[in-house]
Amino acid sequence: QLFMWCAVFIIAFKGVDNIDYFDKAINRVMLFFPIVLALYLSYAFSDHYKASDQANSIYYCLLFLPFVLAYKRKYLNVIYIAALFACSSISLKRTAIIGLVLSVFIFYVVELYTKDELKKKFAIIVGSILLIIICVGSYNFLADNFNIDIISRFDSISSDEGSGRKYIWEEVWNQQKNAPIKHWILGEGSNGVYYKANIFLLRDYVSAHDDFLEVLYDYGIFGFIFYIAFIIQIIIYAIRMIKKKISIAAPFTASIALFVTMSVTSHLIIYPNYFYLIMIFWGICIAKYENLYNQKRRSLM
Repeated sequence: QLFMWCAVFIIAFKGVDNIDYFDKAINRVMLFFPIVLALYLSYAFSDHYKASDQANSIYYCLLFLPFVLAYKRKYLNVIYIAALFACSSISLKRTAIIGLVLSVFIFYVVELYTKDELKKKFAIIVGSILLIIICVGSYNFLADNFNIDIISRFDSISSDEGSGRKYIWEEVWNQQKNAPIKHWILGEGSNGVYYKANIFLLRDYVSAHDDFLEVLYDYGIFGFIFYIAFIIQIIIYAIRMIKKKISIAAPFTASIALFVTMSVTSHLIIYPNYFYLIMIFWGICIAKYENLYNQKRRSLM
């Protein structure tokens, strides 16, 4: 994990003084994406995998999505998104499917808004239709040949209560409500729900499966305020990018949708080995935005 965070700071910070660095960083990170996909598929179809590990491993692939959406290779990102959809279907993780579909939908909506040329708008519409066709075809292939049915997983939400999430959320919140003032102020420390709440489910203790509850329980009200302020600041950057119709507005906004989806229905920030990819992406996006803004401001002086 130390190596991962060193990579975050080096890759993201290098873009601060280099306005052309963004595309280079995207291309370098994307070199690893096919490798990660191949490793996931080889594990998913091996004879010795553990179902729970295989399902959670999809997030190592899914969190490349912002880089895939920002990748400047004509229609290759459509193929990569379809590959992510197929892998998410194989994992049977509902959070992965919801996060992927919602993020891609928001990406195309923002892309249509920020592009003024009719030719580019048409290309976006064609790309989205092509993506839907490929995803439907890949899902039918997986359902017919590998007995993979993600639709039935969504149908079972009412019976399994989101794989026990309703029980987890209620238990964490009940403990939080009845906690002493010291707990409300300081929390229980990193991964506090797992180590202190003693919520046992599916043969193991679990996290809160909701980062908002997790942060409040782990770091108290002060940590929760900083967490909300951080999210608000990221959203403000997205709004500014959309208003200025900057090219990175769509993938940046989609990355926020992915972040929020995973934060609300699963866990993200307490596991840096998932979260570091989004941090790299946000770092190079904000660096590019600030560079563009500062360049325009200097040209007006």
